[in-house]
Amino acid sequence: MSAKNQPEGPAQPPFPFPGMFPPTGFPGFASLGMSEESGVKFDLSELWWGLFKFSWIIVILTAVTGYNAYKDAKGQPYIYRASASIMSASEDTGTAAASSGSSGSGGGGLVGLIGPLSGLLMGDSTGGVIGVANINLRSRTFMVSLIQEENLLPDIYPELWDAVNKKWKDGREPNLIHAFHKLQGMIAIGKDASSGTTSLSVTSTDPKKAAHMANLFVDILNKRLREKAIQESEERLAYLTSQVKVTSYVEIQQAITGLLEVEIKKMMGARLRKEFLFRIIDPAIPPEPNEFIGPNKPQIVIAGIGKGFVIGFALTICLHFLERVIKTKRRKRHEEKETKEAETDRDNEKRGDAKVAVAKPVAG
Repeated sequence: MSAKNQPEGPAQPPFPFPGMFPPTGFPGFASLGMSEESGVKFDLSELWWGLFKFSWIIVILTAVTGYNAYKDAKGQPYIYRASASIMSASEDTGTAAASSGSSGSGGGGLVGLIGPLSGLLMGDSTGGVIGVANINLRSRTFMVSLIQEENLLPDIYPELWDAVNKKWKDGREPNLIHAFHKLQGMIAIGKDASSGTTSLSVTSTDPKKAAHMANLFVDILNKRLREKAIQESEERLAYLTSQVKVTSYVEIQQAITGLLEVEIKKMMGARLRKEFLFRIIDPAIPPEPNEFIGPNKPQIVIAGIGKGFVIGFALTICLHFLERVIKTKRRKRHEEKETKEAETDRDNEKRGDAKVAVAKPVAG
């Protein structure tokens, strides 16, 4: 290759996306303090100086957001969780029920009572104790009546209840439907795979009320389901007794008598057993003051400080480049003005020289 064909100056590497931007760089980079030759470099010293110059913005925003986050975290009450461990009462009565079933026509004992009742209340016989608890505790009708009967509104809304004067702080009692929806977020039911028990948990800002409601729900479920079983047994007994009186066939009377015996055993078992469907393994106890599950107040404060720093940093960079644009435009206007003044002076000088050249022959 000859010297004429060799390119002048250093060869520029090909741009990764040809035709997307001009080879001299991005338009307007010179006005932002960036190099037009490379298109991607800028003066780091000026950028750091700009950040230092506007660092008071970062400090103020970080302090303000950090303080607001601190106030927000300080105003949030701690949330506690109390859990009661329960299991199906039929699991520890199965053996006794089976032995009683082999000695008489009654058979089944509590298992015969609990089995049909659980299927009726759960709607799914495979749900077990979790299914029974879930169906009833998620029932709006059941829970609204429970809130009214047990006066749980002060426990659900402790922040609105004046415990000293025994009245609502704003004078208005919360809506029962709203209380039901809030209570749904406070209740959790889960299975412990290691122990095989079921945990019924309640969260609240008051650890004592959380434990009280967890134990109360277990007791109420046992009580309500027990009363329902007794009521249904009484209705069946009344019906079977009436059928014995109107039936003249001995075989039918014997069959009805056997059914009466079964229903009487079921009703006796329901009346005698307080832990009808759920057996409490470990009752809920109030958590200690330092055993809260949230909120994480240090994390809230740190997040607030970080938010203020990021916003301040971004705003500082924007102000730095805005200042660069404004200074560049002012400098250009000043240069244009000086150029025009210089051109005007040169034009005036030319006109003056022309007048002098014309005036000399006249004077001669």
